[in-house]
Amino acid sequence: MAWLLAVTRLLGPRTEYHGRAAFIAAAVEHGVTLDSSRVSRIEAGEYPIRPSVVSAYEQVTGTAPGSLQAINAMLRRAARLPHVVERHSRLDDAVVDAAADRIDRQVGDGNDWLTLARSLDGYEHVYLLPRTWTALSDQLVRELTRSTGVAYHRRHEAALTLQGNPTGRRQLAMSVGRFVMDRDVQSVDSAMSLLQQMSDPAARDLVLRLMHDDNTLRRRGAARVAGAVTAGQPLDAAHAAALEHYLCAELVGRGRRRQRVNAVDLISRLPDSALHQVLASIPERRARNWVSRSCLTRELVDSDASRSTVERIAADAERELDRVADDPDRMLRRLLRESLFHIHRERRQLAAITLSASPYAGAVARSALRLTRDRDTLVGAMCWPLLRRCAHTLDRAQIAASASSASSASSASSARSTRSGEAEDLVPEVLMAIGFGRGPIPSDLADRLLRAAQDPAPDSTRTHLGHAATFALAMADHPHLAVLRENAGPAQAGARWWAELGPSIDDGA
Repeated sequence: MAWLLAVTRLLGPRTEYHGRAAFIAAAVEHGVTLDSSRVSRIEAGEYPIRPSVVSAYEQVTGTAPGSLQAINAMLRRAARLPHVVERHSRLDDAVVDAAADRIDRQVGDGNDWLTLARSLDGYEHVYLLPRTWTALSDQLVRELTRSTGVAYHRRHEAALTLQGNPTGRRQLAMSVGRFVMDRDVQSVDSAMSLLQQMSDPAARDLVLRLMHDDNTLRRRGAARVAGAVTAGQPLDAAHAAALEHYLCAELVGRGRRRQRVNAVDLISRLPDSALHQVLASIPERRARNWVSRSCLTRELVDSDASRSTVERIAADAERELDRVADDPDRMLRRLLRESLFHIHRERRQLAAITLSASPYAGAVARSALRLTRDRDTLVGAMCWPLLRRCAHTLDRAQIAASASSASSASSASSARSTRSGEAEDLVPEVLMAIGFGRGPIPSDLADRLLRAAQDPAPDSTRTHLGHAATFALAMADHPHLAVLRENAGPAQAGARWWAELGPSIDDGA
């Protein structure tokens, strides 16, 4: 967090406060007394980072209220540091009431959600009418699903704060369950990510059950969080058998390494005896060696590939932001390495969220976009999740133009399976990134997305492409979504689900 505060001050858009003296003077105006020594120690991680200090950094640098606070809380939680409860006085009631009113009218932003969630924090029992709890938690899960950038950071932390309250945890878990089990659900990753924070046998049981669900989205979403949910929890014979069945299905036979990343995450959490048993069951030597090395090094690629990839992105980002320093930004490199290649998904996710909240986000996104065409297909594939987390800094047209040749790399097989001459450069990874971007979708691309979404072919790859095409149109609030919604076809149910959920939310940041 100290690094994030430092780069926000030094590399943020408010250039008038890059200097320490000007920043200190502005902080005093916001009620926080700092001096040069204290700022130096804060930004070096040698001084306690209090909420009031983080708030001062937000106010002085013009960062969206609550955005740095949300990252600070997430990092503290991940590091298992003591939870800081903000005590509210009656003077805060008007602020909380205003936030609750905006949320009720569905015009609230992420800071309103943080304000409301934190107002409930610290109370063991909070009474609200059951229908109020249901409406509140359902709305938060729905908004989180379509949020990008700052909007996502703040709502995600608000949800995690609610999880800290016994009543809120139960209500949120039920909302997640209702959401992901909807017959026509089209996006489950954000909701599923809340389950990985619940050290609860019920959450674990739900995830393990969904790993064998008939719905592909639920099955994949559960597999992504299975490692984190099962970590440190004892498994009974039924659960162990279910995991063994899943791992055998994922690792036996040939397939792309990117498709096996979730399985490798899960394997790395197993006891040594079970780990060796699973490794022995992998018939392909190359795959077996890759899994074994990844479990040992905790990285999905070898160290040379990891270092070279990270250096390319970091050097590009520093150059684009005109960073002036005698030494390279080591924390930037560490976060990039974790966000791209750490074996555990929750570590990749947290590092990517931290990067996406920093001034480096746009430069990282542009560099990662170029690297999606890397000759090492796993390196290229692992750039997509980081890119999606930072895509809110890019225009959708920019992503489409830059990624037009991505089919030649990690997604080549998906592109080849599309209809010849119609959408050769449309691959699911590109379309998902476009959905998380900003601005309109170019009209010619939108027409091709419409055709891809309407493709009736039952082939699984085309189905994945059609789902991604509908996602991009829905997040961009494109009029073609209405066409899909009204016309009978494979995308109709999904389009209606998206129309009810709404387009992307960026909180205007």
